[in-house]
Amino acid sequence: MTESLTSAQQSVAKLQQQCAVAAESKRQTDDKLRQLSQFLNQALNSPPSAVRPASPASTPS
Repeated sequence: MTESLTSAQQSVAKLQQQCAVAAESKRQTDDKLRQLSQFLNQALNSPPSAVRPASPASTPS
């Protein structure tokens, strides 16, 4: 019985650690998603003259 209880406690501790790691990863992902969302909203709400092309515009010959 004691071995079973010890094993269960170890399993719970391992799951708690994995859950903490997953929660931290989720926080980081949420932060990145929030930053991306802000960037996209700014890009969508900027006047066209304020938006720069990703690459230099080619000029016709």
